[in-house]
Amino acid sequence: MPTSVKSIFLTALLGITLLAQPALAANSIFTRFELDHGISLEAPSHWKVLSMAERKNIDAGSQAITDNAGLVDHYTLSSST
Repeated sequence: MPTSVKSIFLTALLGITLLAQPALAANSIFTRFELDHGISLEAPSHWKVLSMAERKNIDAGSQAITDNAGLVDHYTLSSST
């Protein structure tokens, strides 16, 4: 292959790759979640939707840590007064 044809081919291949990459990456960056009442939510694809049991475990663990550390829960204090 002559050098000029090779360079044109490589330039065209590079151009196509650069133009196609954002379109392909856009599909994998976000995941769409369809909710009730026609609501949809797009979240980063590496995020995980936690189940209610997982959220309760995280809440219980964080509550135990703050209680053991002697930290005050300002939300509970402000909502109880």
